[in-house]
Amino acid sequence: MQVQVTGLSTPANSTIRERIEQQVVGSLQRLRHHIRGVRIKLDIGGGHEPSYEKHCQIELSLYPTGLIVIEGKGSDAYTAINDGLADAKRSIKRHFDRMREPRRTAAQAASA
Repeated sequence: MQVQVTGLSTPANSTIRERIEQQVVGSLQRLRHHIRGVRIKLDIGGGHEPSYEKHCQIELSLYPTGLIVIEGKGSDAYTAINDGLADAKRSIKRHFDRMREPRRTAAQAASA
């Protein structure tokens, strides 16, 4: 699984980038065989204002095909990532559950 971290308002330094990569890999470890790559866009701008909420956008490229985009937010960068990763895990599971269920035809839907 390839992980890419970029900062939107300010560049993500190597310490933040490494910690986020570890957080992503640890959180999505069980689902790694479904994930081709993860791109995280982090908005931690606003200086040190305590009221400024941090945002992240997580894009998951899935095997064999598929793209899931999740937004997370929190009081700091790591909370925003955790929020997004929790939603990402649910979305990946839902995506593959839908793929396993056969689609209903129009005739089946009408007869139900």
